[in-house]
Amino acid sequence: MTREERYDVFISYSRRDYVDENNNIIKGNVISKIKQALTDNKISFWFDEKGIYSGDDFPKEIAVAIEKSDIFLFISTENSNESKWTSREIGVANVYDKKIIPFKLDSSIYNQSIILYIANLDFIDYQKTHQQGIQTLISSILAYKEDIKKQHQREIEEQKEKENLSKQQELQLIGEIETELEKLYIDVAKIDLNKRNLLLELKNLKNKEEKDRLTSQINTISSNEQEKILKEELQKSIKEKNRIVENKNKEVVNLQEKVKQKEEEIKKLKQTRLLKIIGIAFAGFVIISFIIFLIVATVSVSSNFNASSTSSTTALSETTSTTESETVLNAIEKEERIDNDIEQSKKEKLSNEELYSVYKTAVVEYAQVREVYREENRKDLENKLQPKIITTIAIRDSIKNVIDEPKPKTTQQPKLPTVNEYKIKAEKLEKQADKLSTPSERKLNLYKQANVLYRTDRVEKKINELQKQLNNEKK
Repeated sequence: MTREERYDVFISYSRRDYVDENNNIIKGNVISKIKQALTDNKISFWFDEKGIYSGDDFPKEIAVAIEKSDIFLFISTENSNESKWTSREIGVANVYDKKIIPFKLDSSIYNQSIILYIANLDFIDYQKTHQQGIQTLISSILAYKEDIKKQHQREIEEQKEKENLSKQQELQLIGEIETELEKLYIDVAKIDLNKRNLLLELKNLKNKEEKDRLTSQINTISSNEQEKILKEELQKSIKEKNRIVENKNKEVVNLQEKVKQKEEEIKKLKQTRLLKIIGIAFAGFVIISFIIFLIVATVSVSSNFNASSTSSTTALSETTSTTESETVLNAIEKEERIDNDIEQSKKEKLSNEELYSVYKTAVVEYAQVREVYREENRKDLENKLQPKIITTIAIRDSIKNVIDEPKPKTTQQPKLPTVNEYKIKAEKLEKQADKLSTPSERKLNLYKQANVLYRTDRVEKKINELQKQLNNEKK
């Protein structure tokens, strides 16, 4: 792939921030300003102008475009953080180890599926100073382009050094062979000189037997014999040099294999460290949730104590009735069984997929138990169960992120959602439900999802009222 086929920047955005419902470009939108600034500074970029999400070749086209780009620019907005496509694009950028620059147009929170990749990255805040934000973005891209150019130049120089070294080794090998040939030629010259000396001795000899002996000795040193010896020595020398070259090539191949093995070991080590860090983060989140539970439980106990002082006889009767309720006892047993299943899964060596299944089932069953507590008016048990549900949801979502995006870019501790963030998300779901004017199962499900993330009496009252309306319509 040549440099001309590449892009400097891949722009990841939500089309709802760029075009209206009629597919017309929104006047004065920030994305258009960013595109113009990139063009003015001669920065090439890939941008989905027409919207190819509905096409069959979309995944391949997007992946190729990200691979051919040096920088991945994520336009962070409420719309883009809710988009499944931008989440997938960030996952692909992480796989290709691209430089990711988050550019925040509002204060929306990152989607949970991408928070592991970009939570610890420096972002550019457009809200504070609009024009300065775009200028900072352009400066960052140009600086990174210069670094890439220098890196490319170093790679070219290293390749040239390797080629020069290889040529030097070849020349050295040729020189050694030529030296061996020169030695052989010297040996042949010595043989010729010896032959001449013997011929001179033959002329001076008068004894016939001595002449015959020298003649026989001279005949054995024929030119054919000399040629044969020379060829044999030359072939031996060439074979030896070829053997040396072959051994060197084998050593190079072995070294390359060792390098690959080391890279695989480093990759596995990084993944192992990431899982350990996630485990530590989960443990911390569980401790925080337990502290919240203690606070809630203390408030609940205090409230129950005050109520019991005003009507002790009635409270005692209700408590006895609740304690002896078979429905509540079954729910408590079910909650204990779910706790045991989770503890057992921690002891067993389960895969990420198996762990995800355990926690996914636990969330559903915990919610069922909580419904029983509500129907039986056991708020003390419900308040005790709520932190478990929040913790289980957080662990389930984190495991799902590890399964969907297996290659993390950083081994630093991920920033898990806080209780306040769950509250914000629950309020968003509640607002979506409020917008639906007519009673429906979808509206009821939105209220229930909001109540799972962060329970409030207000949402619970809406659920009960809506449930009654739906039941009346069915009748």
